[in-house]
Amino acid sequence: MLGAGYALSKGVHIRADFLYRNFKVKTQGRIDFWLYLLFYFPGLIVFLYMTTGFVQESIMRNERGMDTTWMPYMWPIKSCLWIGIVFLLIQGVSELFKSYYAAVKGKWPGS
Repeated sequence: MLGAGYALSKGVHIRADFLYRNFKVKTQGRIDFWLYLLFYFPGLIVFLYMTTGFVQESIMRNERGMDTTWMPYMWPIKSCLWIGIVFLLIQGVSELFKSYYAAVKGKWPGS
């Protein structure tokens, strides 16, 4: 989960390229822009909200893994999920700006 933001920045997430690659860059930018606003950010914000309670409860209960004799604390592991979501949100803002640039200028930034 911690590497998901990096993966998004490199464009290795799944996309229906068989349709998308045939669109003009401006159209790709518009599609990406609106999909980020309508689905990506709302979904991740709900996921962040749910995960916050999940991590807080783990910290308050001082939860430990009961599967081993080591019995590690679980909150550091569960916190990685929360941090990964924050990284995805931050990278999503960058991707939103990139798609806006592509929709307006007709070319992707850096190309």
